[in-house]
Amino acid sequence: MERQSSSQPTTQAMRGALIALHEDGKTNIEISQQLGMHRTTVARWISRYYEEGNLETKRKSGRPRCTTLLEDNDIEYLAKDDEFWAKVIFTDEKTFSSEGHSKRHCWRLRETRYEEKNICESQRSGRINVGMLGWISGLGIGELTEVNGRFTSEQYIEILEEVMLPSVRAMVVPEPENIYFVQDRSPIHTSGVVKQWLVQHPEIVLLNFPPKSPDLNPIENIWGIIMQEWTPQNINSRENLLRHSKDVGEGIRRRPNICQRMSNSMADRLDLVINAEGSHTKY
Repeated sequence: MERQSSSQPTTQAMRGALIALHEDGKTNIEISQQLGMHRTTVARWISRYYEEGNLETKRKSGRPRCTTLLEDNDIEYLAKDDEFWAKVIFTDEKTFSSEGHSKRHCWRLRETRYEEKNICESQRSGRINVGMLGWISGLGIGELTEVNGRFTSEQYIEILEEVMLPSVRAMVVPEPENIYFVQDRSPIHTSGVVKQWLVQHPEIVLLNFPPKSPDLNPIENIWGIIMQEWTPQNINSRENLLRHSKDVGEGIRRRPNICQRMSNSMADRLDLVINAEGSHTKY
């Protein structure tokens, strides 16, 4: 197993396993090799366990934590291996706009920020929007479905039933395996009718993520790729905007390593969110 750097975070479950191995008589080197931790990390946690009697990360001063301890426990419970995460289904909806564009860099002289040549104006009149709901797994991008009009819980259920479930079964998780499923906690997803639908589909296992946790959902990175790879001035109709979004999605489908890297990053994402106490991370 590839070892971590000494500065990488560890989950409490890993720290508990570390102490258990130590008490079983394993050397620091053996523990390091078995858990994939740096030897310095192993020695530090063993020392803290005997000096302080716990395996908690030290509280940071300043900003309040953004996740509760219960939510952290949910996250740590989900710290599975890459094989598990490869088949987890991450879903989300996104509204694309013809006024949105890829990141632009402007090299300018000092005190010239507001000169006309250094300003990119935004046109809100005539703006074209298209809503989409999609899913990904570590095996690749799934179906991207257009969302018409105001998105509702009933429309969400319709897409789950008619698009998501059949395509997931065909592409990633064959019957009768359970489908491990990640959605955010928007009111649309947590409404009574959606909860009832999930009760009627016990094969779908909902993973508990904290609210407002886009850093934990790699499909957000897919939306970012789609945004970066278009030139909105060439998109003059809803049909063109929809076609572009799906074309970029198909390009990602032909590069499955993109989604694989994202699913392989999940353990790191979970650790970083816990250590940042729910605040933003590099993802």
